[in-house]
Amino acid sequence: MENESTDIQNGSETTLNTIVAREGNAPAAKAKSKLLPGIVGAILGAALGSILWVVLGMLGYVSGLAGLAIFFLSIKGYILLSEDLSRKGPILSGAISLLVLVLANYTTYVLTFCKVAETWSIKEILWAYQNLPALMTETDTWVYFYKDLVLTLIVVAIYISSNRKKGKF
Repeated sequence: MENESTDIQNGSETTLNTIVAREGNAPAAKAKSKLLPGIVGAILGAALGSILWVVLGMLGYVSGLAGLAIFFLSIKGYILLSEDLSRKGPILSGAISLLVLVLANYTTYVLTFCKVAETWSIKEILWAYQNLPALMTETDTWVYFYKDLVLTLIVVAIYISSNRKKGKF
């Protein structure tokens, strides 16, 4: 009975093992519960960066810096909402950033085809989203689509590797 204590306020008996078990699991539950807000933050941050990507793309520029903004804002969004940067943070932010980068590039090409066709109705834009792979095959533009992504990933990789050496990543 050495491990038992009486909770006078509640009138119930609890063991120290039960209290330690509850308190020991609390940090794990707390850390786990912050993963979802971190993911939401990463998505929102990457989405902000993708706006820059699309705007610059519509102006005729491919900017590795806009791609870098997607990755940077994704990580910052993760940190902001999760209040921590665990090992999972950069990995999840990186995966989300890659997906958003592809979607932003896809959107840029959709809007470019709409610009060339001089059509801006919602119906035509949705049609272009659905038919972009066929349009790109027909016009032989897949190589440019992939080139934009590869060049951006090279810029991001150089930035990450140079900052890792400095201990910033």
